[in-house]
Amino acid sequence: MGGTLPGKTKTVPAYSSLPYSNKYVSGRVYALLKQQQCIIDVLEQMEDNGVCPDAETDAMVLNIFGRHGFPTKKLRRMTYWMPKFKNLSPWALPEKIPTSNLEVAKLAVQRMEMEIFQTSELRDAIDDTWIVSVQSATQRKLLAKLQEKKTVFVEGAFTIWLRRTSINYFILRSDPEPLSEEDQKQRTQFDYDEEKVL
Repeated sequence: MGGTLPGKTKTVPAYSSLPYSNKYVSGRVYALLKQQQCIIDVLEQMEDNGVCPDAETDAMVLNIFGRHGFPTKKLRRMTYWMPKFKNLSPWALPEKIPTSNLEVAKLAVQRMEMEIFQTSELRDAIDDTWIVSVQSATQRKLLAKLQEKKTVFVEGAFTIWLRRTSINYFILRSDPEPLSEEDQKQRTQFDYDEEKVL
């Protein structure tokens, strides 16, 4: 096509200014496969950067490649699905993710009640850092039932992604509690493995 893909631009006009031309208009679906692939690459980059095509881009692609062209199909899928996925989460992230790791951690766990601990407040602290801690109501109940001096393991680091920013998190885990006699009886009463059925 003669143009270069705009880097990480997140605006539609940057993509619309690429050198499109009506000279590629063709009535055949499989004609101009190289040009179709070039436009599909541009649409892919728009999708990766979260840029939804506008009506002008739609009209250009439709005019150049026709209703049944691969770029038109790709563009129609993008205009259908991108707005749906963009507004799907009830905990929407801001367009620009903060650069502070503490703020990123707060965004990652915003749907649960959180506590922030500063390690500088601890007597034996080696680093001056922070810990963002979250627990659901069920997790609090399980921790309250945990026996004193029971071993709790820290597992991780696991990664969570917020747009193009990642942060690590850790989980606490302990060995499961043995079942009470009543729970054990109930479990064996309804436990049908193959040997018992035969």
